[in-house]
Amino acid sequence: MNTKTKAFQTGLLIVSILVFIGYFLSLYKGNDNNISNYNLLILIFACFNTTLYSKEKLQNKALNILAKLNCVLLVIWAITIVVQIFAG
Repeated sequence: MNTKTKAFQTGLLIVSILVFIGYFLSLYKGNDNNISNYNLLILIFACFNTTLYSKEKLQNKALNILAKLNCVLLVIWAITIVVQIFAG
């Protein structure tokens, strides 16, 4: 794996976590406009992460931890969406 690909994957993981943080912060503040924008971004980044990371295990431990954190946040996000649908 070359350095450009590794840098892109690292950047994508970090931006993905920041998008999740932004979503949950907007949810906490009750900003509905931002929540809908973050939902689309989360779906886009989840698709990118799936295509990039599903075939191979990352060689760096920190990147593996970030990828697992993204998976956990994606599941929490999905549960949050389901709760919002049935509660609202």
